[in-house]
Amino acid sequence: MSMVEINWSPDKKALRGFGWAMLIGFGIIGLAKFAGWPIARNLNYAYVCWGIALVAGVSGLLGSKVALPFYYVWMAIGWVMGNIMTRVIFAIFYYLLITPMGFFMRLCGRDKLVLKKPEGETYWREHRPYDENRDYQRQF
Repeated sequence: MSMVEINWSPDKKALRGFGWAMLIGFGIIGLAKFAGWPIARNLNYAYVCWGIALVAGVSGLLGSKVALPFYYVWMAIGWVMGNIMTRVIFAIFYYLLITPMGFFMRLCGRDKLVLKKPEGETYWREHRPYDENRDYQRQF
């Protein structure tokens, strides 16, 4: 199940946005590799990034069909990365926040769902008397 919907038939406006993203993104990556950041200077990598920025970016800015292969590849990579990262982030959230909170509540003796058998012969719990005026005004 995917949480992201990909536009497989982009219009000219979507292609122009893609062109700007490619031009700026790969231009900055190429500039960083040209300057030697973060590890070492790599001119070949910088030239490749600038080439991708020019071809994909300019064709995307023009809104031409030449940008479609770049667009499809980029969206497929983004879809795969998005699905993986969504699951990783949800797992981190669950195991680092929800699970410790559940253990802490269990240690404190909290049983909000009344899962333990109550005292007595029945599971029935008495509720407060029903007051129509008060209950219908604020139902939640």
